Amino acid sequence: MMETTDYCFSFFRKPIQNIEPIRAVGIVDVYRYVIGHYAQPQTESLRSMLSSPEAKRYKATHFDYCTFSGLFRKRNEKELIMRSGLMCLDFDHVENIVELKQQLLNHEYFDTELLFVSPSGNGLKWIIPVDLKGWEHSR
Repeated sequence: MMETTDYCFSFFRKPIQNIEPIRAVGIVDVYRYVIGHYAQPQTESLRSMLSSPEAKRYKATHFDYCTFSGLFRKRNEKELIMRSGLMCLDFDHVENIVELKQQLLNHEYFDTELLFVSPSGNGLKWIIPVDLKGWEHSR
């Protein structure tokens, strides 16, 4: 059986201007959110939009979000409660999503905690664990 780590980070309700989290979540919670029906109607609407400014505004107002890097009192580096041990890397405007997905999953150095197609449909979000040794006092 694989060993799992209980990462903990903040979850925020839309819109993006909301800087106060509603709860702490983990990788499994986000996985369920991504594959579930929660954001499906918004995702379909976003993917049907052509106009970049319109799509950007829509994304900022219609999607809940999380801060994979840690637990926060408010979305602000000074309000960090605890680092999660995760980092989210965004790959935007990807030509071949299937190929990049395989490259990331097979990466020799970084392990994948979560990897999913971004709401826009043309990018990937790659959640990886990071070594926090040495960061304990850098707040």
